Amino acid sequence: MLKKPLLKNAAIIKKATIPESMMKFLSPAMIAHLEKEGAKEMGTDNMAVGEWFVIERYLPGGYHKFATDGSRSELSVFRMAEGCNHLHAFGNPGAEKSEDYDSLSDEDILYLPDEFGEAVEIIEQKYLGKKLRVVARSADEMYQYGHRYYLFAVE
Repeated sequence: MLKKPLLKNAAIIKKATIPESMMKFLSPAMIAHLEKEGAKEMGTDNMAVGEWFVIERYLPGGYHKFATDGSRSELSVFRMAEGCNHLHAFGNPGAEKSEDYDSLSDEDILYLPDEFGEAVEIIEQKYLGKKLRVVARSADEMYQYGHRYYLFAVE
């Protein structure tokens, strides 16, 4: 099964780096904060290419989601599963990918089934404690709520 579409027309998003000249003035805590928060797409609910999450634990309730350490405090199963089940959306103009996307193997990309209960079980069995990084996102307004689909690399 293809997990990683060829994103020939996607814009390449370069990871922002902290200039060396500033590094000597920043505390280790500030550097960690900037690395964690710097990839966010501020002011929207959309995730940016480069955002990352370490899956910590399932959050029981009416909506399937996991607590995370990373650029956000939680991540829904919907966001983790929908991109890999709608690969066609990444071929549309406006899609974006990370600088290293083309070098990632198919096995590096998170694949979850579209059935959320089953996806939760897989995440709990295989991905707790693992780091997920957004490596591609579709164009805007790709599904009914006007958000994007995402592909994650498992690191």
